[in-house]
Amino acid sequence: MVKYDKRINILIYVGSFKPPHRGHYKLIKEYIKRYDKIIIIISNKSRPLDPLLKDINRLDLEEMENKLGVKLKSKKEGIEIYKRYINDNKIPNINAEESEKIWSIYLKYLGDKERDKISLIISKKDSPVKLGMSIYNKLDKSKYNVIFLKSEKNKNNKRFGEKVQIIGKYFERINSTDIRELILMKMKDKFYKYLPEELTEEDKLKVWNIVKK
Repeated sequence: MVKYDKRINILIYVGSFKPPHRGHYKLIKEYIKRYDKIIIIISNKSRPLDPLLKDINRLDLEEMENKLGVKLKSKKEGIEIYKRYINDNKIPNINAEESEKIWSIYLKYLGDKERDKISLIISKKDSPVKLGMSIYNKLDKSKYNVIFLKSEKNKNNKRFGEKVQIIGKYFERINSTDIRELILMKMKDKFYKYLPEELTEEDKLKVWNIVKK
């Protein structure tokens, strides 16, 4: 006799989502058909709009000084000033609260039943992965079948163990750094092309107003 798994299937999707784009939305729209619940965990780290500041530690001292507009004694001092500027919004960036607002706009376009299956959480831990693992460890595995979702580029990352669903054909590969640069350059029409097709013009403008600073 065939035994059926009657456990509740939960998908945990961890990411930066700065900003969430149509690729993220398409993926959720597809996977919600297969899972009883999806938990989207948003990193609490802000991302600068300027692509050169994404990995500020790779800049040399002179480049840091030019980008931050201050004279520095060391790169370490530059990184500390950068972190302070990000927190104080002195550097244009996208933060977790803005990501959450954009996700909320996207999720309006799902059906009521599908939307009720989704939880949006901003990670309070220094890594959203740690929060995902914390949730995983607390759930009763006799009742819940918990799977983590990650991309092909991270498929060899062992942080989630073996309980992994690799993002496949449903994910449109889009570089979020490119999107942030469009926001920095105030290129609204090109930015719109990275939003879900379902969005009305009104909701596209809402998203733009969230990110444009």
